[in-house]
Amino acid sequence: MNLKPYLRKRYKTNDYGIINVSIPIGKGKYKPASTGIKVKVKDWLEKSGKVRSTVPNYETINEKIRIKIKQIEEDLNSNSINSSFSSKHSYLDFFKERLGYLERTEIGTYRKYNTVYNHLKEFCDYLEVEDIKFKDIDYEMVLKLVEFLQLDDIRAVNTINNYIKVCKALFNLALYRDIFKSYSNPFSKYKIKNEKIRRDVLDKEHIKNLLREQFPEGGNEEKAYHLFMIQIYGYGLRVSDLFLLRRNYIKFNNSDTRIEFTQFKTNKPHSILLSPKLLKHLYYYLNNASYQESYFKKIYPDENSETLYSYQELHQDRLNKLLKYGQESTEYLKADERTSKLTMGIYFDQIKNLKEKFTNKKDDFLLPILKSQVFESVKFRDSIKLNKIQYYHLMSKVAIYNKQLKLLMPFTGSNTNITTHTARHSFSNILLNDDVNLHSISKGLGHSNLSTTESYLKSFKQEKIDEDIKGSIGSLDINSF
Repeated sequence: MNLKPYLRKRYKTNDYGIINVSIPIGKGKYKPASTGIKVKVKDWLEKSGKVRSTVPNYETINEKIRIKIKQIEEDLNSNSINSSFSSKHSYLDFFKERLGYLERTEIGTYRKYNTVYNHLKEFCDYLEVEDIKFKDIDYEMVLKLVEFLQLDDIRAVNTINNYIKVCKALFNLALYRDIFKSYSNPFSKYKIKNEKIRRDVLDKEHIKNLLREQFPEGGNEEKAYHLFMIQIYGYGLRVSDLFLLRRNYIKFNNSDTRIEFTQFKTNKPHSILLSPKLLKHLYYYLNNASYQESYFKKIYPDENSETLYSYQELHQDRLNKLLKYGQESTEYLKADERTSKLTMGIYFDQIKNLKEKFTNKKDDFLLPILKSQVFESVKFRDSIKLNKIQYYHLMSKVAIYNKQLKLLMPFTGSNTNITTHTARHSFSNILLNDDVNLHSISKGLGHSNLSTTESYLKSFKQEKIDEDIKGSIGSLDINSF
């Protein structure tokens, strides 16, 4: 099947349209299928089905369109099962058929769907039936399924709701493919009410406690600490993106040096400034010998100094003078200038070293965590697809990192359970509390639209509002009059 893309505008006055394809359903009839890719009408070439070459990143956009259409074609070809379902109309069989496709194409989604499928088979045992037919699925059955899932007291409400969403998605897909006919969707009647999620975060003081700590050299605490700070200084970098970073993602520019890559979870482009603080923690992994020499070897910091200092001692001296003399004092300003010069000197030396070192083996992973030979088949360009072995290898390394992060908890001064997600949540919360505008937070996180960021920060916002109001109202004390 060869699907040709076309641009569809919702309204005539729209400047943008969505790339769709027409799927033949017989007798000259077609169904539209959306790729979800939005482009400007003036940039679209209808005849060739591509974006104009005058558009920035046009090759990337055209490749994304090609990949999306290929996915739709594979989906249709591997799931053309109308005839096989015409007699039995089995929801579980349709579910299992879908699992086969997901296992080949989207292993992460496959894991989630497979969990739900196994629960549905347990639900059949609970109902004392062999199968679930489409015709049997009504609102009462949906409620029974919810009640069954609630029998496990440990299972959270939001987890149950996510399971129901998967069931609903498969039901809708079957309707779309004409597997069966239905005039109502029982899943649509079920109102999913999620519980409020409290995201675990570390505030500035907790992270400063980590920065002040001296961890045993080469130990798991030190390794986890540097990875965690790379996530923090890397704009709340997701752990999947952190582990999958390649050498060629570092772009050396005259004005600044950045890490530019396609996000594993969303397939959206992202860009992070390679700041001195971020590079410091990266360098622990990139060149540990140079890292130790740069930050712990004692040197004369300037021509007027008679005392040898290490990088760490200079920072401590700067802090001591700040606390003793104040931010406007001559003593502090001199210590601050000296430390800043040393910091930038180390940074530019590291950048120079990276340029020389990264001329070869540009496809190697930036961090020595994943086994390169396992990922030789992966093309890390605009879309990252991992097979089963690669995905589970990645997840096993994430699990090890999560265990190591628990070792950092005593050093933070907080009871927060630290996980790979904590860095992203903490980064977002710190920016929010510092009144950084929503657009900057959204871009920093790599979100493609503000609504995603608003949803992500929802729980943080309420806590900040409560804290601000409590502080303001709390000042209304009779003793203050």
